[in-house]
Amino acid sequence: MATTNGKDYIDFDMEFTAHPTTGDLVQVKKNNVINRQIQNIVKTAWYERLMQPNISGGVDGLLFENFGPLTDSRLAKAIKNSISKFVPIAQVKKVKVIRKEDQNAYQIYIEYLPDNSTTTVTTEAYLERA
Repeated sequence: MATTNGKDYIDFDMEFTAHPTTGDLVQVKKNNVINRQIQNIVKTAWYERLMQPNISGGVDGLLFENFGPLTDSRLAKAIKNSISKFVPIAQVKKVKVIRKEDQNAYQIYIEYLPDNSTTTVTTEAYLERA
């Protein structure tokens, strides 16, 4: 994995808020950019992105499986594979899946190492059956 130590990642704010003094779009920087990329990939279903049908988090079909350790491990594996494939700037260290059976949902904790840092970062995703 190629490293870009010291490189800052910059993206625009998805709410399109204007900067109070300049009027430009507010920027999101560093780990927040990577967190957003991970969230977007994990929550993307097959054929959801126009002209890019192969991009998916691979979890949409697993959300309707029975709750159990097998589904937990399949979810963790699908998330790890999709992040390594579509978010190359993050190296996944651990994916922890917590079942929320009463809410028909999963709480996912993803621990990763950004390629521009030496410290691990944790982000979370909430996946529910809709």
